[in-house]
Amino acid sequence: MSLRKASPEAKPIPTGTREQIRVRGARVHNLKNLDVEIPLETLTVITGVSGCGKSSLAYDTIFAEGRRVYLESLSPRAGQLAGSLEQVDVDSIEGLPPPLSVAQHPGLIQRRSTVGTVTEVNDYLRILYARVGIPRCPDCGAVIAQSHPEEIIDRILAIESGRKVMLLAPLVRGKKGTHKELLENAIREGFVRVRIDGEIHDLASPPKLAKTKPHTIELVIDRIIIKEGLRDRLQESVHLTLKHGNGSCLIVVQNEKGWEDHLYSSRYVCTECGLSLPEIEPRTFSFNSPYGACAACSGLGLSEGSDRECCRECGGDRLAPVGRKVRLGGRSLPELSRLNLDEAGAQVDEWLSRLGNSPNAEGFKEGTSEIAVPLLRGLVERLEYLRKVGLGYLTLDRSAVTLSGGEFQRVRLAEALGNRLCGACYILDEPTSGLHPVDTDRLMNVLIELRDQGNTLLIIEHDLNIAARADYLVELGPGAGVQGGSLVAAGTPEELQEYQESITARSLNIDSRAGLSKNRDCSTAEKLVLADATLHNLKSIRLEIPLGRFVCVTGVSGSGKSSLVSGSLIPLLKHHVADNFRPPQASPQPLPEEYRSLGRLTGVEEIQRIVEVDQAPLGRNSRSNPATASGIWNEIRRLFAATREGRSRGFTAKDFSMLSPTGRCQTCRGLGTRRLSMDFLADLEVTCTACRG
Repeated sequence: MSLRKASPEAKPIPTGTREQIRVRGARVHNLKNLDVEIPLETLTVITGVSGCGKSSLAYDTIFAEGRRVYLESLSPRAGQLAGSLEQVDVDSIEGLPPPLSVAQHPGLIQRRSTVGTVTEVNDYLRILYARVGIPRCPDCGAVIAQSHPEEIIDRILAIESGRKVMLLAPLVRGKKGTHKELLENAIREGFVRVRIDGEIHDLASPPKLAKTKPHTIELVIDRIIIKEGLRDRLQESVHLTLKHGNGSCLIVVQNEKGWEDHLYSSRYVCTECGLSLPEIEPRTFSFNSPYGACAACSGLGLSEGSDRECCRECGGDRLAPVGRKVRLGGRSLPELSRLNLDEAGAQVDEWLSRLGNSPNAEGFKEGTSEIAVPLLRGLVERLEYLRKVGLGYLTLDRSAVTLSGGEFQRVRLAEALGNRLCGACYILDEPTSGLHPVDTDRLMNVLIELRDQGNTLLIIEHDLNIAARADYLVELGPGAGVQGGSLVAAGTPEELQEYQESITARSLNIDSRAGLSKNRDCSTAEKLVLADATLHNLKSIRLEIPLGRFVCVTGVSGSGKSSLVSGSLIPLLKHHVADNFRPPQASPQPLPEEYRSLGRLTGVEEIQRIVEVDQAPLGRNSRSNPATASGIWNEIRRLFAATREGRSRGFTAKDFSMLSPTGRCQTCRGLGTRRLSMDFLADLEVTCTACRG
């Protein structure tokens, strides 16, 4: 099967000189005085062998120069800071739109960050739950309603004319005692009536209350008959009732059957048990805030010292009791966060439909539809963009540190779609990395949509399917390192066929299965068997892995590959292999409780060592690099310390370490770069001028 030569969505390439990014004399890293033209408002793929200079052109030349020019156009302070940036080694770049980097590395991620926080979905949800959600008492579960004094007055005036109404201030609810002092204080303040256990009494001759029985006492503030012209009187009476009732106002209305109670509160106070709650605000639903986070786990959702065991106080919900109890449309925020983005989108759609049919729909705070509908529409749009880039399988409460570089890049791509910018230049680094072909097609449609908004896309990519569907191709090479940095070919996928030296052109015409080696027989191989794996979305998976063979685990994004291999197989393997190396007389270690959902492993006896190569950064800190991570730097440090000049100065290997206070640059502390604060813009990282990196 041959790959397509061109995309049916491909745009005609502009020929006017004003509609191109023109790079002249680029010499960054291994670029060899490179000249290249890139059409604007097209999807351009920069390709070539690894190390040929793709990132040097896209990020270190085009993006770096665009950022410097943009900063110089801002305030004098920003322009001054732009002068600290290393000058890009290029003769000129013309026609460059404002560049936006959509890189794979996420930068510093907090342990509390989740998919909901990094996608900004939680920002919408926090406002929704604070303004539209219905609070419940953390102790007894009763609904807590907050009413403005004017709302209480309006409800009283809406009662049928001629009805008798009493305004009572709750003083005691179900508490034992004689409450003699409480009644005496009411007399001193000039009140004449009180309701005790449902009966009205004169304060001049109150009943004797049994000390051992619970009593409910309410102060009679006013008695009225509904008629015209009562608003001024009610304003005074309602405010007085709320004052003496600690924010609660009991309206007792006479009807055909007797008297009916209606309790209102201007504060978040439980009318059943009397528990007073703090003001419900957006920060109530933020586990990054001390105000909203669970006090036991500080918003991490895990027991102290554990990476797997849920916090016993919040059950992994991360929020304090007040935030956990507020419900919107029948769901609490932690319950909604356990849904994946596809399910959350369907739920928000259902809420929007419910409010469209009835502004005072059940499950939403009454009279808040004008607030809820715009927020829900914005939330639907953001969730839709995230689903378009193939992230619908992620749950909102998934820890952000578990996301791959490709997933982070697609999150940022969804943000770009949502911002609806036009006239920008987006630079992406292998956005299809690790994607299944089905997900690649979906992502390509998103990139085309971003282009059609009037943007230019520069994509560093090796995927031939993406290259075949590009509007324009730029191939660098011909080799890597010093053998790269030159322009091999540039043009549409069809025009690239004219370049005989183009590896990309030849690859686009080769059968996708050509050159594949014959599969080895697996029927006779020993097998490693994982059974009953139920982690995350795994449904009692049984996996048989032939040993001594090249095995590939594949599937669409979110199908459970990482849960199966990284989450289940590897932890179990490490436990069993460690057990194999115990002394013969030692009893086997029992499987930890948190490993029970990972499954059962058999056939592990033949495995002596496990090497896990993941996507984690090299080393333990920001000073790590390939030389330090591989151990080569230790030998280099010893060699420099052993030189004649090193010995004469009394240097040791420690004096050539970027981690040592005696060896590292004191200006940048061994980082090679300095971070400049740009206030409301993202911080800039510039090469240290003292040690020159």
